[in-house]
Amino acid sequence: ATKSINGVIDDDAIVIADCGANLCWVFQIFFRTRQTLYTAGGMSPMGYSLPAAMGAALHKPDKQVICFIGDGSMQVNIQDLQTIDHYKLNVKIFIFNNYGYGIIKQFQDSYFGSRYEATGKGYSLPDFAKIADAYNLDYIRIDNVNQITQDIFASKKPAIIDLVLHENTLIEPKLEMGRPLHDQFPYVSEEEGNWANKYIEYKRQ
Repeated sequence: ATKSINGVIDDDAIVIADCGANLCWVFQIFFRTRQTLYTAGGMSPMGYSLPAAMGAALHKPDKQVICFIGDGSMQVNIQDLQTIDHYKLNVKIFIFNNYGYGIIKQFQDSYFGSRYEATGKGYSLPDFAKIADAYNLDYIRIDNVNQITQDIFASKKPAIIDLVLHENTLIEPKLEMGRPLHDQFPYVSEEEGNWANKYIEYKRQ
């Protein structure tokens, strides 16, 4: 989805990524040309990208402002949608909606036997179509990347674009604890790993 969005936004758009899995996907896939890309980096505060997008739209009202955010982070600063509507800010909010705290679930897969406490189990989310309606925003649901077209940006009205992902969509590749940078998930076979690291003294734990 990130790659498809990359192909339809303005060359000088302002792009803001949130935290967690969506930040990883933007960093891995988004190809910046003349776009300005903002993130909170390693601080990773949930919900950062929504108020940051508001600031960008107020400062540069002539630019496209793209907000990437997860469904969990969206609920942290959801009240900011009223400010976005109040000032009629041209912000397109792309929710990477994987029905849970994806990056935490992936950590739970790696180290906690896939016990999705408070990330899948015990977690729920609102109907974002109804949320958009409540805040007077446009709403577009994306179930297939082919639905991501320039038509999304035809209106200057703020919009929620709900990118529906599988609940177990993974960050790949991903560095895990205790591993060197050159041995990331998903792991290659021992034979391939030894061949790729033939000039490095490295043995898997």
